[in-house]
Amino acid sequence: MVTRKGKPSLRDARPDESPALRELAVRSLEWWGYDEARLAAWQPPGDLAERIVAEFGGELAGWAGMRPGARKGELELPALYVDPGLMRRGIGTLLLSEARRRAVRAGARKLVAIGDPNAEPFFRETGGRIAGRGAAAELPGGEAARFEYPLALTIRLAERKDADDISELVGGLAVAFLIDPDASEDVPLLRSFTPEAIVRYVTGEQYRYFVAEIGGRIVGVAALRDDSDVFHLFHLFVAPEWQGLGIASRLWRAVRDAALDDGEVPPDGAFTVNSAVRAVPVYERFGFKATGPRVEKNGIAFVPMRLPFSAAR
Repeated sequence: MVTRKGKPSLRDARPDESPALRELAVRSLEWWGYDEARLAAWQPPGDLAERIVAEFGGELAGWAGMRPGARKGELELPALYVDPGLMRRGIGTLLLSEARRRAVRAGARKLVAIGDPNAEPFFRETGGRIAGRGAAAELPGGEAARFEYPLALTIRLAERKDADDISELVGGLAVAFLIDPDASEDVPLLRSFTPEAIVRYVTGEQYRYFVAEIGGRIVGVAALRDDSDVFHLFHLFVAPEWQGLGIASRLWRAVRDAALDDGEVPPDGAFTVNSAVRAVPVYERFGFKATGPRVEKNGIAFVPMRLPFSAAR
């Protein structure tokens, strides 16, 4: 029996887990009402290059399998199964997010999920676009639907209409700055992440605000405030499932270049940032250096850092 305690976690499947993965997949298909004869004949795709396992409470809760796509620049996800007793707990979304992340890391422009038509609401809600139906190769008499997830990364200027999405993204990541993670909304920093505040940043002449999109979804943001001889980097956030793919670096370069290329800048000027303590190594890779020790103020902790314009690129 699968426990209901804990949070789901991901890892690569082990070679000896194949029987257990098949059993879980059959239970998942059985939940959709397939008869015993067809379930007995079902076998997982034999050409999977990667298998990702989700555990919940230390037990197998779901898995996903990936393989090269039929077209250049595509990866396919022909297997995505969740234990019926753990559906609607975000496990399928977690597995799909990891598959998309791996596809981006591999340089794919598109992930194609191949799933049971009964799961169409799930694929649509997670951003998939229906791209056809056909016979299910692994399930005699079954049908499979194809859902496409574009993966091209786009960096663009933020617009007023993005405010709600930006607020949701940065607000959820603000905990990295809080001294008390359970702090209330009285912390001034949290009030600066409201949609109304974001609109002011996006439309204000003093700000340069960029977003990163994958498949039309905002996955990262970066913003500079022009303080005359200093450009202050006050937002640089990437959604957790998209971290580690160089998106923060691309956002930083976008705001940096926009500032340095926009007319004359004072030769003795600099970029500044109040870095979350855990993010200091990231900014050091960009060239920033700490200008003082850790600061605790208004319920948050940060390290002040500086990068002279002359050393910015």
